[in-house]
Amino acid sequence: MITARFVVLDGWRGICAMFVAMVHIDVLGHFFYWPIIRNGHFFVDFFFVLSGFVVTHAYGHRLTDARATGRYVVRRIGRLWPLHAAVLVAFVAAEFGLALLGRMGIQLSNKPLFSGPTSIEAIGTNLLLIQALGMHPWPTWNAPSWSISVELYVNILFGFMVPVLRSWLTIILNPAVEPIRRPAHTGILNSELHQTAGTGSRAGGRSCRPFRK
Repeated sequence: MITARFVVLDGWRGICAMFVAMVHIDVLGHFFYWPIIRNGHFFVDFFFVLSGFVVTHAYGHRLTDARATGRYVVRRIGRLWPLHAAVLVAFVAAEFGLALLGRMGIQLSNKPLFSGPTSIEAIGTNLLLIQALGMHPWPTWNAPSWSISVELYVNILFGFMVPVLRSWLTIILNPAVEPIRRPAHTGILNSELHQTAGTGSRAGGRSCRPFRK
């Protein structure tokens, strides 16, 4: 099935990602104190709204039963988790590298390794992408990945809610829509019957012309 692609939204998502990245770059420069940069966290909200619109457009009509929801959840995990896991592995490897250098007498970091935001316990919550769900008092390991954690579980919640809401809305709206739908349907049916009858009578008239002569 082919779905429309909103190319203009791809551009806006890229702009949002760029501004969010600039917020996290702690480098002083002529643009560092620009209000649009210092308030760049609002682009995270904008990014979430755009992503929600795209996901709803792509999957909203497909989520009709538990099987469809299961396929949707697997796809969202496959879309978000692998890259997050790869970056987490890189962060953990860097921490191990710092620990190894420390044993060799080369101290590159003043903070205790594998503690606080980079604790061993936080590796598990990051692997499960639940680190932003109240598990820690601060961002852990790859700090910006909190947004991936929130996005994944909001997406999963969306997948389970759509079929339920659709069935509820059907139950609620059907009694209200039926009185309107039935006369309209009857009118269309009557119109089709009249057209069929008219066509039949004209055809019958033409077929009888030879006998009238």
